[in-house]
Amino acid sequence: ASGNRIKIMGEDVDDKTDDLRAILVKSGEWFSDIDGSSSSMFRAQLLAPAPHEDDAALEEELTKNESSIVMNMHISPSQFSSKRTRFFVGGDAEVLIWERMWKRFEDDPETLAYDLLLAPHHCSWHTLSWDSWSGKGEDAKVSQAARNALGQAKQGATIVSSSKKIVDDFNDPPCIRAKREYRSILRPVDGWFACTEENGSKGVLELESASDGT
Repeated sequence: ASGNRIKIMGEDVDDKTDDLRAILVKSGEWFSDIDGSSSSMFRAQLLAPAPHEDDAALEEELTKNESSIVMNMHISPSQFSSKRTRFFVGGDAEVLIWERMWKRFEDDPETLAYDLLLAPHHCSWHTLSWDSWSGKGEDAKVSQAARNALGQAKQGATIVSSSKKIVDDFNDPPCIRAKREYRSILRPVDGWFACTEENGSKGVLELESASDGT
């Protein structure tokens, strides 16, 4: 029977999760439970919150950034599917988290590869840059490391902005510059950028996982 199927994502820095190992998922670990039972059609790897470091300045920055869960889910439409669709989500994680993500997985970029990416923080520019879009405009610089972390799109990948229509102004989020950056990521893999308000029905965009992993 269904009930409380809670999972705690990431360890508490003050060891408050030490006695909760049965429901705790540590950074880097995989889990495949749905409604309390292991599923052959779903598995996910938790990538953040990540372990802390002994760097006071970094720790202070992380407290502002690290609450979001980053994970890569592998989903099969059926048990007979030849490939899994990779669905990558990053909550509201900002540029520092994505820079650290690339530092961790630069030698193993497949960990960050996706067929479907939910653009972090409703397609915010702060995911890809330290600079303010409203303050610097076109002079705002992309963080190459953050872009690399979010740029591991597989052939035919889709990136979705869960947001209102993205227009050419200085609003952020959603940000037109971030949209342009995501579209440039998708161009070499013949991918598609979508927005829930623009491409969905009443703000709902339905996507289906196919047996070939797309």
